[in-house]
Amino acid sequence: VTAAALAAARHHLEKAVARAPEFAPAYDALAEVYWYLGYLGYMRPREAFSAGIMHAVRAIELDGTRAETHALLGQFHKITEYNWREVEREMALAIQLDAASPTVRMRYAVSALMPQGRTDDAVMELERALDFDPHSVLTHEWLGIMLVLSRRLEPATEEARKLLDLAPDSFLGYFVLGNCYRYQGKAEESVAAMRKAVELSGDADFALG
Repeated sequence: VTAAALAAARHHLEKAVARAPEFAPAYDALAEVYWYLGYLGYMRPREAFSAGIMHAVRAIELDGTRAETHALLGQFHKITEYNWREVEREMALAIQLDAASPTVRMRYAVSALMPQGRTDDAVMELERALDFDPHSVLTHEWLGIMLVLSRRLEPATEEARKLLDLAPDSFLGYFVLGNCYRYQGKAEESVAAMRKAVELSGDADFALG
């Protein structure tokens, strides 16, 4: 996701909420845009996340049945204040509202399970998300990362290759592959993969390593 794409999305969504101030999906989408602006370093995180929370809360005020919005709000609670009680509450409500949502499963894995060291549980959630949406590049990326964190290097390598078949320009695919090679002692291959990851990351704040 590039800075230009997110800026364009924010522009159009702000116009949408101005024209239709009661339309919950637009607020939800705008909250997600601010999430990525802050997470990728395109905006000051505090400013981006504050705006994102405001829009997520507004979306829920308009429609409290939106599972993905509750999961997104849980993400904001995690990244801004590490308020695990609220993270778990929002994620549990999201799963209750739509247990089949791959977005909810992915957000639960990344923002609730992974930070608490429950990487095996996170892998299971991401695999479940892919059962519902097997072509989600983002979910494949996070599954690869989670497998590396679990030191399951052969499945992680396989996942990275699947991801690069699906999305050849995924810098996180090369990032996962580079880490697999590093832990396997393949220094030359690791450096080559990491260089490719940095090249493809563009202007994102590539600080995952």
